[in-house]
Amino acid sequence: MTWIEDVHSEANFKDALDSWLAQFTGSEPFGIGAARLDLMRPPLFQRLEKSLGHRFRLHAADAAIAACRTARPRALSLIRAISDLVQTTAGAFVKSWRGGVGIEAAALEAERTARLRTAQDVRMLTSLDGGHTFSPFRGSFEKTAKSLAAYVAVKHMGYWADTFVSAGDGITGVQRRTDTALDAMLRAAQPGAKATALHGHATDTIKPCTLHPVLGGSVGNRIGLSLDEGGSLTQDSHDVLAPGDVYTLHIGAHDFAEDGAFASAMIAVTDKGYDLIHRSPM
Repeated sequence: MTWIEDVHSEANFKDALDSWLAQFTGSEPFGIGAARLDLMRPPLFQRLEKSLGHRFRLHAADAAIAACRTARPRALSLIRAISDLVQTTAGAFVKSWRGGVGIEAAALEAERTARLRTAQDVRMLTSLDGGHTFSPFRGSFEKTAKSLAAYVAVKHMGYWADTFVSAGDGITGVQRRTDTALDAMLRAAQPGAKATALHGHATDTIKPCTLHPVLGGSVGNRIGLSLDEGGSLTQDSHDVLAPGDVYTLHIGAHDFAEDGAFASAMIAVTDKGYDLIHRSPM
């Protein structure tokens, strides 16, 4: 379930790499493109450096690979289909919770909904304290009442879609800020829009609240064959939106007086702007 044809496990990584490197002859340094080295564990990276020695030099190839993986019309059709499924899954989550069951019981019902519709994978984070902190499924089935906050991601036909879910008795001030911040990001989303600018629109709009820690300082990234295709929208990113990119946008905030709240959307960047794939309910 990957677009990469030649896949090796970490267990035989060094032997496979040494065999591949043996095809390059000559004394001059050879350049090798590498992507997502930030995800490689330090011990494995040390083995990589040992194999490369002084004859090979690594060059960042993240942008080149991302360009090769731009969603084509068929891929966009599949992404729209999985978008419908993730919205159905999120709807089942909210419906079960409003029906009186605990948050983790509602999460199980939501996953069941997705699996019955042939989802390949389902991932969730739930909050048991009103959106202040998040955790994977724990099986505690604690009764948590007042509000619902969760992250839902579903994979189907090889592609991912995700959304945040927020629900409660009414719309809080924090929820209004997050919805307004998402509006600001969407107004600014267009080809050439800088990641830093989009991050600034989001964080400026939610003030005096700050960005929720669960987002890790990012208000979005490309999504498709992986949940994170790169292009993280952070305050120090150099990425820009380009036609063909599919982005998931997330904004979340909380303060001590109110529960946390989230808003999210998925967009397909076009030559003139973007097409909205879905947006979390307001």
